Amino acid sequence: DLMAEMRVSLSEALLGFKRELVHLDGHIVTFGMDRGDVLKPGAALEIEGEGMPHKEDPSSAGKLVIRFHIDFPQSIPPSAGDDLEAALSKLPGQSKGSPGKHSEL
Repeated sequence: DLMAEMRVSLSEALLGFKRELVHLDGHIVTFGMDRGDVLKPGAALEIEGEGMPHKEDPSSAGKLVIRFHIDFPQSIPPSAGDDLEAALSKLPGQSKGSPGKHSEL
């Protein structure tokens, strides 16, 4: 397998993206995440046939594994907080917890 690391913005992780990567042999590998698919921290994308050539059969190749690092913002401006909260509250499982409700250990 051939490994690569890539940084993406929080917006790209949530809303999708398309990227190109120049392979070791010079050809371009295009990949991405579709809108609606969420990229989670520590996630990796495996692309069959784009890795290192196999010893036994140099005409075939293993996987290219791209590990993603998501760049989170250092802070959120107060002016954006309400809009962000409203947008996130529309996502399944993202509603705010009930006041006074405790989590169990």
